[in-house]
Amino acid sequence: MTEWTTNVVQVTIRAAGDVDGRVDVSNVGTPEAVVSLTIGSSLCRLVSRVTTRKVRENWERAGINTNRLPERVSQTWLGPDLGIAPVGAVVKLVDPPVASHLVPRNDQHRRPVHLAIQVGPVVWVVLDRTAYRTMLDLWRRAERAFG
Repeated sequence: MTEWTTNVVQVTIRAAGDVDGRVDVSNVGTPEAVVSLTIGSSLCRLVSRVTTRKVRENWERAGINTNRLPERVSQTWLGPDLGIAPVGAVVKLVDPPVASHLVPRNDQHRRPVHLAIQVGPVVWVVLDRTAYRTMLDLWRRAERAFG
């Protein structure tokens, strides 16, 4: 029997500017359809249009706070902290909890205002409106991919 000694409970991904992404679909038009949504260094495996819609709607609701974000921030905010190497995350999302909130600027910790959008174990720290729009577009494409 395998005994687990570690478990990843949360992954935080910072995003600014045009975020790379893609949507791939397998088993199109069948109950076994799976949409693979790549957003930057994360891969989300989606097996339900309902789940995908729930996540997309949360992203759209979060948009009300984007007026507090700059259009584009310096890419220096994306650099990893010293001693931390960039990693990727692969998650299968089945009715994940979703939430979002605006995090105010904190000069003491050198943290700019940003939008934190959580989908299951992944928290995207969205630093500007450009990143928000490109990622929302990817969630919309993922929902449409279910047909």
